[in-house]
Amino acid sequence: MLPEAVHNRIQLLADASDVSNAWVIRAAVMQFLAEHGDETNLPLRLPRSTEDMR
Repeated sequence: MLPEAVHNRIQLLADASDVSNAWVIRAAVMQFLAEHGDETNLPLRLPRSTEDMR
């Protein structure tokens, strides 16, 4: 489950682009894999807050 603030940001992006939340999440996963898919040590530490995500 995503933190509420993250869910809200995804919803805003989806609404602004007239796509579903699932589409935004799929696009993010595809971008992450394109950038990091060949790495053995992935940058998987989660930010402590949504402010740290910027």
